[in-house]
Amino acid sequence: GEGNGPIDHFHELRGAASIVPASWSTLAWEQAAAVRADVDELEFVRGLGEGTLPREAFLRYLAQDAIYLGEYSRVLAKASALAPTPEEQTFWARSAESSIVEERRLHESHLGATVAAPAPQTLAYTNHLHASARSYAELVAALLPCFWLYTDLGIRLATRRHDEHPYDDWLAMYGDPAFTAATARATEIADAAALEAGPIERARMDAAFARSMEHEREFFARA
Repeated sequence: GEGNGPIDHFHELRGAASIVPASWSTLAWEQAAAVRADVDELEFVRGLGEGTLPREAFLRYLAQDAIYLGEYSRVLAKASALAPTPEEQTFWARSAESSIVEERRLHESHLGATVAAPAPQTLAYTNHLHASARSYAELVAALLPCFWLYTDLGIRLATRRHDEHPYDDWLAMYGDPAFTAATARATEIADAAALEAGPIERARMDAAFARSMEHEREFFARA
């Protein structure tokens, strides 16, 4: 009952300012490194950046993306309904609006009134997102890859933009600073949710994020 108090098991870390625990999102992104490398090597992604992607492949991708965005906006609305703060509610609601209005404008400019049937990969991805709405934290984790992977690709592929690039409007959209800022905010929200979650909930977040990354890979690969 005497002495300096309880044992501090982390006493050796005190004063080590360079040692900072990694955030949940950082770890999730690092654990998806193999999937991200697969995406980078896909013929579709390489051709999209180089501008050599066949037009029919791009239109096939856009047709499925239009279907995906319709469901994605509904899931974003679910996130808004589950959000614990007015600020987060507003963020997800605005993201839902953007997916319907701003991004689908790109699809309509290329596809016109063309309507396609959903591919198995599209259905699998959107079903996964809807199923992840069991809790706010899990849903946010499932939604994050669509923000983050597209931002990552958009920023890197935007370096290949030029006036004659056939897919310059796609590169401009996902390389836009406003979309990068939205991704950063979605990441902050996910990290905050992970801090509030218990170990079981964080494990579900890990699984939801990883599965969404895999679905993103399959979505690009199908195109």
